[in-house]
Amino acid sequence: MDTLTQGAKIGITTSAEPAEGSPVSVTGQNNANYSGYFTSDDDNYAIENSKTNTVQLAVPHIHSFTVKNPDEKFLATPADCEHAAVYYISCDCGESSQGTNDEETFTSGAALGHAYGAWSFNGNDTHTRICARDSSHTETEACSGGTASYFEKAVCQDCQAG
Repeated sequence: MDTLTQGAKIGITTSAEPAEGSPVSVTGQNNANYSGYFTSDDDNYAIENSKTNTVQLAVPHIHSFTVKNPDEKFLATPADCEHAAVYYISCDCGESSQGTNDEETFTSGAALGHAYGAWSFNGNDTHTRICARDSSHTETEACSGGTASYFEKAVCQDCQAG
């Protein structure tokens, strides 16, 4: 009688055919991962170890990145003043397309808009305000408004400079 030596691979023939999400169990529940001892002679199937250490012949999951889920875990670029948030498209299994050959993104929501602060006088008959979300976003305008008199200069309606 021949015996298996340590590290020998075992081939099994099964009449059942696995489908994606419905693997065929090759062994009962084990105390360790024995999937390395089994082989598949068909590239359409893989030997996997289940969460309960059952060796299974399974159809490998092929990702289909079609789900537009605006969940934080798929965030590519957060929304800012001028742009909506951008997310990676995902597979229905929950895997992101980020870093794959099928990487794709989509936008969701709206831009946040500017959060300008108060106008500040620039000293040259203009005033500027700065966005609290992004300090590189500024607006500068000429001072205007108010009524001048012989005794008083007009006071700007925005920055209160006079």
